[in-house]
Amino acid sequence: GIMDNGFSFDMRMSKLDTDGYVDRSHADNYSFYMSGAWRNNKNLVRANIIHGKQLTGLSYYGVVADSLETNRKYNESGEYYDKNGVRRYYEDESSYYLQTHYHLIYSREINSHWNLNTALHYTNGFGYYEQYRYNKKLLTYGYNSSNKTDLVTRKNMLNDFYGISYSLSYSKNKINAVFGGATNQYDGHHYGNVVWMLEAFDNEVNKEYYRNSGLKNDISNFLKLDYAVLSNLSIYADIQHRYITYKMQGRDDKLLPDNTQKVLDQEHQFNFINPKAGAFYDINDNMNVYASFAIGNREPTRTHFKDATGDSNLQPKPEKLYDYELGWRFNNAKFLSAVNLYYMDYIDQIIPTGEKNSVGYDIMTNAPESYRMGVELSVAWQILKTLSFSANTTLSRNKIRNYTQWASFYDESWNETYISYNLGETDIALSPSIIGAGVLQWNAFKNFTASLTSKYVGEQYFDNTMSNDRKLDAYFVNNIQFDYLIETKLIKEIGLRFTINNIFDVKYSNDAYGGMWFEQNIEKTWAYYFPQAGINFMGGLSLKF
Repeated sequence: GIMDNGFSFDMRMSKLDTDGYVDRSHADNYSFYMSGAWRNNKNLVRANIIHGKQLTGLSYYGVVADSLETNRKYNESGEYYDKNGVRRYYEDESSYYLQTHYHLIYSREINSHWNLNTALHYTNGFGYYEQYRYNKKLLTYGYNSSNKTDLVTRKNMLNDFYGISYSLSYSKNKINAVFGGATNQYDGHHYGNVVWMLEAFDNEVNKEYYRNSGLKNDISNFLKLDYAVLSNLSIYADIQHRYITYKMQGRDDKLLPDNTQKVLDQEHQFNFINPKAGAFYDINDNMNVYASFAIGNREPTRTHFKDATGDSNLQPKPEKLYDYELGWRFNNAKFLSAVNLYYMDYIDQIIPTGEKNSVGYDIMTNAPESYRMGVELSVAWQILKTLSFSANTTLSRNKIRNYTQWASFYDESWNETYISYNLGETDIALSPSIIGAGVLQWNAFKNFTASLTSKYVGEQYFDNTMSNDRKLDAYFVNNIQFDYLIETKLIKEIGLRFTINNIFDVKYSNDAYGGMWFEQNIEKTWAYYFPQAGINFMGGLSLKF
């Protein structure tokens, strides 16, 4: 609470440990939050510190389709064979990340019409991937040698993110206006070392084999206006300007086809204008309708540029969106329902290719013309004083117009050529046409709550070819959660939580990656899936002082 002198303090800590579902996918995570504030009638000053660490076993390779039924927990990460041919696993195959956020926030009520908000922020992060590499060419890791050996690499990341944001708001009579903006800089450094070799062949161990850096500046300003034309009709308009620069330099960890390292030296600039306008109309006290139109632009990320370096056919472009929405909403004391229709027309939408890079992130590409359209439905119903239900679903169509697929083609002599062919209109990767969720909650008695949560995801393709060989099946998963709150004199609140996830033990995969090639005009597929846990249990304890 707030003390008499205007000061207040908050503190939270959390700890999460799990063995994971697939083999060696353990996680050891903790986080810490501390906040202090001072306020009076006109001013608020707040300082936050958020700190967290995670250490997880690497498990982003997935499993092949044949293993989903026979060995769905198999994880090849860290696997190797010793000199006697015995299969073993590297114990320190892991991902580590440590991050700390600092925020300083100031708000002032200037007068009855004007309010000012400002914030400074700084985030520091450090992390690494440590991996066992079995029987690899030393040439791949910067050595002038054609020999192969087992080795361990550590890929490090060190980053700083800092900036300022502000907003000045005005409200009087029928007008509400906000002017604001932000200036941010992200400074990231990436480097990798070979920290161990089974056989060095007179080469240096603990060698740095790549180092690169990326600097991103993002400057934005916006203006929002809201005007009440009538007591039941309001219109609004927003406009935002963003200026983004990227500068990347140094060597990547990947080799080009000629066995030379990728050089990432490049600079990019983007200027975006993002306008939006719309209207709200209250039909009565319980019902309203709205409509809006917006233009949005999105820049490619550093990872997109890095993955595309060296391939002139993959140079990323910014994405442009034209978004049209129309909605209806009803709300009373016991029932809420809403319908939202949308049509999103894209130029150069940034979409997954179906493949992943060496650290498990989706490789992206631009779709010259594409769209997403659909309807979002939601309801909430207070059935009884102690029983409530809420649900939402989205029915959508997510398509690429005139999609062209590129693939390797091998003839009878295994000579490789690169071919392209047009598939017409295809589904966008990882975009199911049906998704839905629901929650049934029962407040059985004082301080005790039981809830049933359900989630449905329709079938989806994990590349853009609509091939049934590269498709994720639909799944429906249900969880039950029990919460009980104990109040004591010594500890203000003791929260107990017990969750049973996937109560019907459904076998499903929620992600996959893969690709295809041709052998003598016959299409072939490679694919890896990420199976999720069957029925599992989780307990939680929270203390509030």
